Amino acid sequence: MEVIAALNSSAVHRLKRTWESLEKSSKPSKDLFTELDQLVKPERGHATLRSAMRHAARRGAVPYLGLYLTDLTFIEDGNPDFVSEDGTAERLVNLAKCQMVAKALNEVRGFQQKEYLFQEHTATSLFFSGIWPPPDEEIFAESLRVEPRKQASEDATESRPKLTKGFSGSSFRGAPMPKVPSPRAQLAQVPSPRALLSRAASGLQRQGSSLKLGSPNGRQPSASR
Repeated sequence: MEVIAALNSSAVHRLKRTWESLEKSSKPSKDLFTELDQLVKPERGHATLRSAMRHAARRGAVPYLGLYLTDLTFIEDGNPDFVSEDGTAERLVNLAKCQMVAKALNEVRGFQQKEYLFQEHTATSLFFSGIWPPPDEEIFAESLRVEPRKQASEDATESRPKLTKGFSGSSFRGAPMPKVPSPRAQLAQVPSPRALLSRAASGLQRQGSSLKLGSPNGRQPSASR
C-alpha cells in the first residue's frame, strides 16, 4: 500500500518519459506495478484488497489495518449505541452495531490465528533502516530536475537574454539571477535561542554598566561627607 502510494505521488507520477522507458526496458516490472495498483484501488470500499486479504489469511499474512480502523470509525459514527422501539420510550442496546464491530474485530483476529513465517533478509533490512526520507519539497524539486516542465523550459528559452554589444565592444549576457539559498541553509543562519539569550544578556550588562545611579528626581546624588 505504501509503495504504491509513493509511486502514485505527484512527484513520481508526473515522470512520463521515465514511465515510458520503464515499460520498454522492463515490462515485467511495469506489469507488476499495474497488478499491485489494481489491487489497492479504492473502488467499492477496497473490495479487491479485502478479498485478497481474506484469502491470504488462510496461509498467514499481515493485514492492512487501515481498512479495519476505517470500518470501525464509520460503524461508531454512523450508528447509535441505543435504539428505541416504535411507540415506546425504552432504550435498547443496538445489537446490529455490536455485530458489525464484532465482525470487523474477528477478521483481524483471524490473521493472528495463523503463524506468519517471515524470514528476514539482513541486507534489505539494513537498507531500509538507513533511509531517511527527504521533505516533499526536495522530492518534487528532484522530479523537476529529472524531467523539467515543458512550458517552463520553453519560457526559459524565450526569456533568455541575448548577446548585446557594450561601449567597449565586448559581448556580455544579462545579469545572472541571484542565487536563493535553500530553506535548510536559511535555517542554519538563524541563531539558536541560547545564542539570542546570550546576546540579550550581554547587551543588558553593557547598558547597565554605562548607566549611573540617580535620584528619583533625576539629579545626581551628592557625595556623603
